[in-house]
Amino acid sequence: MASKILHIVNTLTPTLKKGQGDIMHLMGLWLPFGRLFRDFTQDEIFRYCDDLKVRFPFGYIDRFAISLLTMLCHDFSQYEKIIVWHNRDVHEQLFFLLICKIVDVPLYEISTSESAFDHIEYDESNVRYIPQEEHLLNMGKWDSLMQSDSILRIMGKDGIEEVPENFFDARILRSLYKCGLNLWNFTGKLMCTAIFNRSFGNSAEEFIYSRIIEKVKIGELNLYTLSNGRWKKADDEIFTNGTHYSEIKVSLPRNYSLPSEKKTLCLFPDRVNFASYRNFDYDCDSATFPSWILPFGKLPKSFDKSEWERYGMEMQQMMRIKKGVLSDELMAFFNIDLALYSKVIVIHGSSVNEQLFFAMINALTDYPVYEWDISHCTNEGLIMNSGEVSHEVFESVILDEVAEIVTQEKKKECKKLWEQITETACELRIDEDNQIKNVPIDYLDEEIIRVCLIDETNYYVQALKYALLQSHGLSFGALNRFVPARLYQLAVDGKIFPYYRESKKNIRQISNEQLGILNPRKVFMRRNSVKQLTRSLFE
Repeated sequence: MASKILHIVNTLTPTLKKGQGDIMHLMGLWLPFGRLFRDFTQDEIFRYCDDLKVRFPFGYIDRFAISLLTMLCHDFSQYEKIIVWHNRDVHEQLFFLLICKIVDVPLYEISTSESAFDHIEYDESNVRYIPQEEHLLNMGKWDSLMQSDSILRIMGKDGIEEVPENFFDARILRSLYKCGLNLWNFTGKLMCTAIFNRSFGNSAEEFIYSRIIEKVKIGELNLYTLSNGRWKKADDEIFTNGTHYSEIKVSLPRNYSLPSEKKTLCLFPDRVNFASYRNFDYDCDSATFPSWILPFGKLPKSFDKSEWERYGMEMQQMMRIKKGVLSDELMAFFNIDLALYSKVIVIHGSSVNEQLFFAMINALTDYPVYEWDISHCTNEGLIMNSGEVSHEVFESVILDEVAEIVTQEKKKECKKLWEQITETACELRIDEDNQIKNVPIDYLDEEIIRVCLIDETNYYVQALKYALLQSHGLSFGALNRFVPARLYQLAVDGKIFPYYRESKKNIRQISNEQLGILNPRKVFMRRNSVKQLTRSLFE
């Protein structure tokens, strides 16, 4: 006796208990590619599969034809409930539309974000009935795709999109140029990028290989295979003769020039996610800026490189940073020609330094600027610093999709803020009442000392974590440099008396002569040393 429940799946693997139903698989991994079959006749389905075999000579395409023809002959009326499982990638969405077209009885769905091939426990509470109006709408979407001549479908911003077959060619060639020649390594990196993973999911690898084959045929790429320890030129047949991809090398012809179209530039105020981003999207250029310095020192009034070099050297001295490090970072950033890019995206949080970074970029260029404000991208509260966003959250989005263009009004406000900040002689900028305010460099000294006196358990950064960061909008990156510098200056001025612990019983005071030699951060970060350092102040 047949089960009363039927689960139709593509790549997902439900875990069912006895009595929870039968499973029917459709190997629909190839639906994003090729001109779809016009109808459900055997000849048209096999025509579609034969076309795919030309593009994907390494795929198991016949499995799709067999499973589809089997499904078309199935009697679905014998079931009380038919549940189609799918996730949000392009394969699963096309598969879902196809099932809505084939199955002419009431349907239910389980929509999940789980990756393909994951074993997912069946939970009846996640089952959703598909209303007839929605069912008919999905059938219409599939009919439209069947009548189209498009041979490539991807998951776009608003659902399934039809794009030209060469839509990703420029991206693939630039990535090849950037990543190296080994086919195995190159493809592995590219297929993990956000755009390919989202567009093709499990078949990203096959798609990339198919485009490489096409480029080899027209002479835009060369293939080499390892033979007797030497690399020899080969043709596209090496994809079907059993040669492992790690033994295949790809290169651009000597006379080939990369596409010259303008690209996107992503600007990061924090190195944490800058490093993450470089690993998952190769189609955009990216750069970082040491934004933690912007709340401190006298900022240059212009964007003259010599002025910023001077500012960098002053900050190195103030923050006791190794000579040349900051100046080199600043010069590398200001050497970027923004005119080379069609889109400039600024990633920022709500901290003072990242807000100043955003204002600086808008003041720096008259070209359109886009922003990705990550302040509210999680449910964990206000994100002050872009480095606080986890790599998982960061890599789950594509920047050029969530970035919004900065309006002219907002751009004017940013320029006005930057002018106000750079016109003052004050050397400290903090957040007060949600406004960035210029104050003297010693403005927080008493508060730093007071917080240190209260804290009896840990390092000064722990004590200042909530007091300074939350109340004045300075990020940890900024505080980690600023606080040691202020404590050092307070000690040099004789306003505090630093101690350090040689042993449990031996506490020694540091002389002014030693302050000029010792790294104050090593001294002040010792357990309980801040309390001892500030104990005699104001007594």
